[in-house]
Amino acid sequence: MDTHNHNPLQEHFFGQGTYADNNNPYALDNLAQVAYNDFVQNHLFKGINKEKQYPYYGVNLLNMHTQSNTTKAGEIRKNNKGEKYWCADPDAEDFGENSVKYKMLSALGSQWKNSNNGGEKYKLETASNMIRTYEANIDADDINKVLLLNDEHGANLLDITAAGHNAVMLVSSKGEGVLFSFFPEGNPSPRANGQMRFKLLTAKQVATFKGNGKIPNVTALGKYSSTIQDEIYTRYIEIPIKPKQGSQMLERGLEFAVNPKHYLLIGNQCDDTASDIMSAGDYGYYVSNMPNWSFENASDDWRIPIRRMRR
Repeated sequence: MDTHNHNPLQEHFFGQGTYADNNNPYALDNLAQVAYNDFVQNHLFKGINKEKQYPYYGVNLLNMHTQSNTTKAGEIRKNNKGEKYWCADPDAEDFGENSVKYKMLSALGSQWKNSNNGGEKYKLETASNMIRTYEANIDADDINKVLLLNDEHGANLLDITAAGHNAVMLVSSKGEGVLFSFFPEGNPSPRANGQMRFKLLTAKQVATFKGNGKIPNVTALGKYSSTIQDEIYTRYIEIPIKPKQGSQMLERGLEFAVNPKHYLLIGNQCDDTASDIMSAGDYGYYVSNMPNWSFENASDDWRIPIRRMRR
């Protein structure tokens, strides 16, 4: 029996058994292998063969359990390219292996594969579907600007004074943006689970943001949940950078996004994370634990003016 000429989903199940071949000392004996293959072929996948493909999932197992055009998680991803079409990695084909979107989805897929927690898997499935719906698709090697964002009214302490909130947006030569914004998950407290908010923006969305300060429909990845949040900022600092610096900042941001650390009011809050991401490209700044002050001091140190939203 040819055990290697099957559709991708069927190959996944065949892979759960051990192929009988000369290179595998742990292979099942031929009789047991034939029996296992017969069960997969004639019972699990009866009537399904390579001439009538319907799965479209690829090497990233997260693809198999999500749909590319909806926010519904937990189902086999549908093939949008014809009944007989299949490919090894649909996210790579749809978005390109060097796209920011693909790099994020691949990182989430690795987490999904290594997790035994159903709740965490669902969270990753939900986040992946959110990210697939973003219109922007940015080349990871084409980032040539970084924006340090500031909301002067964020982290309002006892309704008396606002400490502020800082975040980072990386911008491509085409004007597209990648947002990284760190928050506590759930109710604010001195120590909480971290939540990294991530969004890809088209050039038009970035231009609109510079006008009104608003970023809607941001994917918020926490330890226990994936949610949609809206963000607003009042001012920013824009710095030209080299593509290598942009790639380094992107890699650091993605690390935080897929594995957010604990949020600590002193030692690991939004300001620390923004500075850490920028420091990967040699633009870290002094963190004062009051993001508004850090933002203004960074402007002075870099000798780059603060720009306000036009509103």
